[in-house]
Amino acid sequence: AEGGLEWAATCGVCVETPLGEGSVRWIPYLNALKEIGYDGYLTIEREVKNGADDIRMAVRFLQDTLKTL
Repeated sequence: AEGGLEWAATCGVCVETPLGEGSVRWIPYLNALKEIGYDGYLTIEREVKNGADDIRMAVRFLQDTLKTL
């Protein structure tokens, strides 16, 4: 995107949130991956200070959500 991600973050276009707390519709997204037969890795990236807790929370969120599919 023109201006890069830094531009989006500084002008309020997007707000970085921990996985599961933003506006991503995870169940349809994960269902779409399942429908096409994807069973590879999902990568969790968090670029905030002390993001390890957010990553642990994200792992739990994904594990719990994938169990419901």
